[in-house]
Amino acid sequence: MKNLIKYFFSSVIIIGCLELYGQVNTESLRKKEISDGVYTKITLNYGNISGNSNFQNLKTGIRSDVVHGDFSAFLVMNLNRVKKEERLFIDKGFAHLRGMKKISPIFAGEVFIQKGYDDFIMLQSRDLAGGGLRLKLDDWFTSDKSVGNPSFFLGIGGMWESEKLTIPYEDKTIIRSTNYFSAKYKQNNIGFTSTIYYQFDIWQLSDYRILASGALEISITKKIGFITEIQYRFDSEPPPDIVEYDLEIVNGITLNF
Repeated sequence: MKNLIKYFFSSVIIIGCLELYGQVNTESLRKKEISDGVYTKITLNYGNISGNSNFQNLKTGIRSDVVHGDFSAFLVMNLNRVKKEERLFIDKGFAHLRGMKKISPIFAGEVFIQKGYDDFIMLQSRDLAGGGLRLKLDDWFTSDKSVGNPSFFLGIGGMWESEKLTIPYEDKTIIRSTNYFSAKYKQNNIGFTSTIYYQFDIWQLSDYRILASGALEISITKKIGFITEIQYRFDSEPPPDIVEYDLEIVNGITLNF
């Protein structure tokens, strides 16, 4: 337990216990290692509420994974549209394609393209294309497997970014350095995950964004658990009338059947 506490608080210190304008935690899209093959999952959800209020909610998504030896790739696409009284007030979509190639037990190269929009936050479109290196740092942090099986990753790369808003604002097309650090730890009935992104304009270092998230889950029994999630978003140069940061804390109960 002491070792677990040590890992938890060291990660909090490093990561800040930690999505801003349009940023997405793509680390959460990664799957554990799977065997060679092609895997596809399609989801379609529709909800309708009528009476005093009329709501229609459509959620659809697709995920495909390809694994062949040291190469792997995944495609994730999601769409969410909510109507109230025939007026569309939530309309957002997201697509992310990433390819990864293991270079050594420690290093991997990756490339990605991404497109998203979200009318609720006035984001008409956000397009990305980039790549970089992913480093596995497990043995650099600890070789003592008795404390569980922690995993640590560091990503270093760059990307082309284009943003357009639905409000009067100068559209941005810039080159950003995109870097992240992720940590995951699980032992017995306690699990912890955390990721932080730091993305800055390579020509204007004062223009940067931070996306950080963390989750702590404690299993009370095999079927019941508690979870606390924290998300922090910061943009040093947000659009007009937009606050620089957002902080979200969610506590909940998980049920497994």
